[in-house]
Amino acid sequence: MEKVLIIDDNPTDRFVQKRMLEHHYDVKVTEDPIHGGKVIKEWSPDIVVVDYAMPEMNGVQAIKYFKEKIGYNGIILILTGLDDVNIATEAIRRGAYDYLVKPLVQEIFNHKIKNCMNYKKLLQAENEKIANAAVEKIILTLYYDLKPIYERLHEFVKKGVSDKKMTDEGLTEMKESVDKLGSIIKKLGGLDQATKKEYVESILEYYLN
Repeated sequence: MEKVLIIDDNPTDRFVQKRMLEHHYDVKVTEDPIHGGKVIKEWSPDIVVVDYAMPEMNGVQAIKYFKEKIGYNGIILILTGLDDVNIATEAIRRGAYDYLVKPLVQEIFNHKIKNCMNYKKLLQAENEKIANAAVEKIILTLYYDLKPIYERLHEFVKKGVSDKKMTDEGLTEMKESVDKLGSIIKKLGGLDQATKKEYVESILEYYLN
């Protein structure tokens, strides 16, 4: 079930927002952004709904905190009791997807959350497309780097050449290419561990079997 974290210092508002969403989503609530940051780290919600007017850290400051300190890349929806264009503009500039004005209407709130979820799915699809293109580029890089070296070593074996120096040079070139590949993979922060593992295993199977 998709996960929504609600951050609001008003207990009544927290209760109402949770009741509006809990039939369709897995919902957690907290009263302040600092604790909210801990929940984000541990729970990885799909959407964070954060109130603007809070005593120690307002909603715009909270967005900055989540993005820069916690490293949250999910969708953020900000709530405000004031229909203030400046607040909305600043929140979106800081990284919020959208905003809503209190008091909330259930149909509108649910529709807005659904839109946020759809947007998140679009982002995931686009990120997957980018990651796949990056993997394809790496495969080509590996192929063109290692193929000539494997061919040279194959020729050494085929002709019965036992020149250790030449073989060592070939192995050194292979190691340098593998190291180069490793540095490229390391830069692909968008790939999760399972994808990296699957990719590396497929490369090893292709070249070593």
